[in-house]
Amino acid sequence: MVHDLRVGSVGLPPNAVRVLLRGFSRWALAPSLPWPAIRRRVEIGLRYPPPPRSVRITHRRIGGVPCAVHLPAGVSGGPTLLYLHGGGWTFGSAQAYRSLGARLARALGQQVVVADYRLTPDWPYDAQVADVRAVWDALEDQVGAADLILGGDSAGGQLTLVLALALRDEGRPLPRALGIVCPLVDMTPEALAAHGRGEREPLLSPQLIHRCTAAALDGGDPREPRFSPLHADLAGLPPMVIDTGEDDLIRRDGVRLADAARAAGVYVDHVDLTALWHVPHLSAQLLGGEAGRVVDRFAARLRAAG
Repeated sequence: MVHDLRVGSVGLPPNAVRVLLRGFSRWALAPSLPWPAIRRRVEIGLRYPPPPRSVRITHRRIGGVPCAVHLPAGVSGGPTLLYLHGGGWTFGSAQAYRSLGARLARALGQQVVVADYRLTPDWPYDAQVADVRAVWDALEDQVGAADLILGGDSAGGQLTLVLALALRDEGRPLPRALGIVCPLVDMTPEALAAHGRGEREPLLSPQLIHRCTAAALDGGDPREPRFSPLHADLAGLPPMVIDTGEDDLIRRDGVRLADAARAAGVYVDHVDLTALWHVPHLSAQLLGGEAGRVVDRFAARLRAAG
């Protein structure tokens, strides 16, 4: 299934938000900034828009990993989305994703757990994989795989696919569905070069992408599926709900993933968000019309797929 959502004209128009995001990117995501500065500025920038008040956010360790738990009114647990935040494996946090986690919880009507996995280059990439696996294992014990959805955006989308492949290869129970937003799933040099410059992309730059992938790889072979899961056999994975942004610098990876999964016999619901950028879900409340509803629509498709 492929959709093409046309943006509406109510609220701030996409080009106005694009200008705001370009300014944010110059301030927070300049490739020359040290990682601690990028992490600090991203958390500051993502304080707005604030999370909806109808969702209660608590913090606890799950599987030994710090997590933010988002509970909509009237929900105390049960079916859960484990969401892996983006940030190029080097920045981002559960705190930075408070608003998106809460909006997903409200839209799904269920618990959303955002894992605060360790970041490169402070920790090796394998520590991230171990963290998200530890959270998954603990949630599976608590809830059961049949009531779990696994998802994430950008680098978190890559980690989502890596974890799902590991569970499949081990013969473990799989999540009901995978929700993947604007992923980077091929770290090979030729794939990175094929993304081009992304002139309409307001957040990412080729320099930032290369810096982030270099930190994650740390000299490892980018052709290994644990880094580039697009090179793995995707057969037998759960249904996938995939969002890409038409103007996203790394849009090509999400499109290739949708095509490869479908060719492997996996059910795929792929939306290409017209005239939108990398992970527009983080700024959806600034937009009107269909663009402003990307989180609600993503959640509805996850419910239907699972």
